[in-house]
Amino acid sequence: MSFRLKTTIGIALIEALLLVLLVWTSVNFLRDSTEEELLKRARTAATLFATTSKDAVLSTDLASLEAFVSETLRNPDVIYARVISAEVGILAQGGDADVIARPFIADTKVSEVTDGVLDAVALIEESGIEFGRVEIGISTGEVAAVVKQARREMLSIAGLEMFLVGLFSIVLGSYLTRQLRGLSDGAQRIADGDLDTEITVRSRDELGEVGAAFNTMMARLRTSDKTRNEYQAQLEELNVELESRVQTRTANLAKANEELQAAQKQLLQSEKLAS
Repeated sequence: MSFRLKTTIGIALIEALLLVLLVWTSVNFLRDSTEEELLKRARTAATLFATTSKDAVLSTDLASLEAFVSETLRNPDVIYARVISAEVGILAQGGDADVIARPFIADTKVSEVTDGVLDAVALIEESGIEFGRVEIGISTGEVAAVVKQARREMLSIAGLEMFLVGLFSIVLGSYLTRQLRGLSDGAQRIADGDLDTEITVRSRDELGEVGAAFNTMMARLRTSDKTRNEYQAQLEELNVELESRVQTRTANLAKANEELQAAQKQLLQSEKLAS
């Protein structure tokens, strides 16, 4: 596996992990905040509805109660509204007939809602005596839509960021491998005996400093090699001169030896003649 591929995969994995953690945390925070806000809104609406309907329940003013129910249903996310007396039962109600027909169970958490309707209840009391209650249902579709939209946008942003990070890592890996490849090729040429090698320095960062140091090392190697060649040439000249001197001295010694032998022969001949 190449260095560039390792760099790309490593950066992509780290970025993907961080983005997944960020998206998961953000979406959960947004969902919890939105659900908590919706739950507060439902309870506030039920409490306000109960306060508004209190006098009409105490006086059993059905017309006013119907008007209050109609006014409550004007809110676009309210599915149904119902006013119940503790003695008489249902005094007024309106909204989605299918939702009204099902048994009422107050919801305490939005995450527990399975039918898309958050059911809220508020008691109608006076002097500690319960005279009835109001029940309303608020759609959770808006919360789901907001969370879904936020998740979609975050995933889109995360995908775009991963693409940009991947592109950057590829460019960075290519840049690093190009610089390292230049150093590797230069080292290989040195191993082959080419001391005229120089690499192109394209930046002023750490890799550029390494490339400049490599070129400086090559310049010193060339200087050292030139000096060594000069010393070697001088040594060869000295060897040639010394060898020439040795040959000349040897020839002189040989000639002197021959002359000495000739003199000895003449001396012996003279002694023989004298005898």
